[in-house]
Amino acid sequence: MGVDRGKWPVLVRLSLLGLPSRASAMAFVWLSLAAAAAGIAWGVLVDPRGLYGCAFVLAALAYYGAIRWVDQHDRWS
Repeated sequence: MGVDRGKWPVLVRLSLLGLPSRASAMAFVWLSLAAAAAGIAWGVLVDPRGLYGCAFVLAALAYYGAIRWVDQHDRWS
Protein backbone atom coordinates (compact mmCIF):
# COMPACT_ATOMS: atom_id res chain seq x y z
CA MET A 1 0.00 0.00 0.00
CA GLY A 2 1.21 3.54 -0.69
CA VAL A 3 2.45 6.12 1.73
CA ASP A 4 -0.04 8.58 3.26
CA ARG A 5 1.44 11.89 2.14
CA GLY A 6 -1.30 13.74 4.01
CA LYS A 7 0.72 13.59 7.23
CA TRP A 8 3.78 15.21 5.60
CA PRO A 9 4.36 18.93 6.24
CA VAL A 10 2.84 21.24 3.63
CA LEU A 11 6.18 22.41 2.22
CA VAL A 12 7.37 18.83 1.77
CA ARG A 13 4.14 17.89 0.00
CA LEU A 14 4.36 20.96 -2.21
CA SER A 15 8.01 20.34 -3.10
CA LEU A 16 7.34 16.73 -4.06
CA LEU A 17 3.96 17.28 -5.71
CA GLY A 18 3.62 14.87 -8.62
CA LEU A 19 6.95 13.15 -7.97
CA PRO A 20 6.30 9.47 -7.24
CA SER A 21 9.76 8.37 -6.09
CA ARG A 22 13.04 9.45 -4.56
CA ALA A 23 14.77 8.90 -7.91
CA SER A 24 12.46 11.32 -9.71
CA ALA A 25 12.93 13.91 -6.96
CA MET A 26 16.73 13.57 -7.22
CA ALA A 27 16.45 13.97 -10.99
CA PHE A 28 14.76 17.32 -10.39
CA VAL A 29 17.54 18.35 -7.99
CA TRP A 30 20.12 17.74 -10.72
CA LEU A 31 17.92 19.34 -13.39
CA SER A 32 17.53 22.47 -11.27
CA LEU A 33 21.28 22.68 -10.68
CA ALA A 34 21.92 22.26 -14.41
CA ALA A 35 19.42 25.03 -15.19
CA ALA A 36 21.13 27.29 -12.65
CA ALA A 37 24.54 26.60 -14.18
CA ALA A 38 23.20 27.30 -17.67
CA GLY A 39 21.62 30.54 -16.49
CA ILE A 40 24.84 31.68 -14.86
CA ALA A 41 26.86 30.83 -17.97
CA TRP A 42 24.37 32.68 -20.18
CA GLY A 43 24.42 35.64 -17.81
CA VAL A 44 28.19 35.87 -17.81
CA LEU A 45 28.73 35.29 -21.52
CA VAL A 46 25.68 36.76 -23.26
CA ASP A 47 23.14 38.70 -21.23
CA PRO A 48 23.31 39.66 -17.55
CA ARG A 49 19.61 38.93 -17.15
CA GLY A 50 20.52 35.27 -17.44
CA LEU A 51 21.91 35.47 -13.92
CA TYR A 52 18.33 35.25 -12.70
CA GLY A 53 18.67 31.58 -13.56
CA CYS A 54 20.68 31.10 -10.38
CA ALA A 55 17.30 31.13 -8.62
CA PHE A 56 17.01 27.49 -9.70
CA VAL A 57 19.44 26.76 -6.86
CA LEU A 58 16.57 27.57 -4.50
CA ALA A 59 14.40 24.97 -6.21
CA ALA A 60 17.18 22.41 -5.88
CA LEU A 61 17.47 23.19 -2.17
CA ALA A 62 13.71 22.79 -1.71
CA TYR A 63 13.71 19.42 -3.48
CA TYR A 64 16.75 18.24 -1.52
CA GLY A 65 15.33 19.38 1.81
CA ALA A 66 12.07 17.57 1.12
CA ILE A 67 13.95 14.41 0.14
CA ARG A 68 15.94 14.54 3.37
CA TRP A 69 12.77 15.03 5.43
CA VAL A 70 11.12 11.98 3.89
CA ASP A 71 14.30 9.92 4.33
CA GLN A 72 14.45 10.79 8.04
CA HIS A 73 10.76 10.78 9.01
CA ASP A 74 8.85 8.52 6.63
CA ARG A 75 9.25 6.23 3.65
CA TRP A 76 8.80 6.61 -0.09
CA SER A 77 6.58 3.64 -0.87
